[in-house]
Amino acid sequence: MENNELRFSKIVQLDSLEEECTQLLGQANLTLAGFAKKAELDYAAYEKALGSAQDWFMYQKSLLDVLYKISDLRYTLYLGTVSREQCIALLPTYSKQVSDTQVRLTAWHEGITKRLGIDTDETRRKRAGFDGVIHFIPGVFNDDLNFRGIEKKTANMITAQKTGHEEAHRIDTSELYAEDVQLISKDGKIYYLPERKAE
Repeated sequence: MENNELRFSKIVQLDSLEEECTQLLGQANLTLAGFAKKAELDYAAYEKALGSAQDWFMYQKSLLDVLYKISDLRYTLYLGTVSREQCIALLPTYSKQVSDTQVRLTAWHEGITKRLGIDTDETRRKRAGFDGVIHFIPGVFNDDLNFRGIEKKTANMITAQKTGHEEAHRIDTSELYAEDVQLISKDGKIYYLPERKAE
């Protein structure tokens, strides 16, 4: 932190990483939006698309997490000479893009699960095609025979992608370097105590 040349080289490195991260996040958003356009899938195709979408969904979350960490690191490395607001300037834009993509993904899952009769809570789906015809008469007497089980993993992926990233990022707008602190010296060591905790 005391070596300005090293600090500024790390800031430049963070800028480069942020640029790469935003490009990759844009790719993840576009790919997920592409999945949301595939409306007329049968169950086998939907299950296959779901697995691929899950990879991109997790990739998207990781990239957004990295962007938040980069903004925090940049603010720390600037030592308060650049405001927190300037360091987080890109975050609302990219958070909005992720949110918009999530809306499309949720609508896609809701449409397909409704059309295919998928019940994620019961981990089952409505029988279709020849299988549905065979089980139609027995299904009249026992409704459970109108459904087939689906894998718990599949149901979990559908639920996760419909609800989105649970951990909503909160943009930190505090100006830590502008806050007063109290210095305490004890046994030759110096401790920093923020003013609000000293009261």
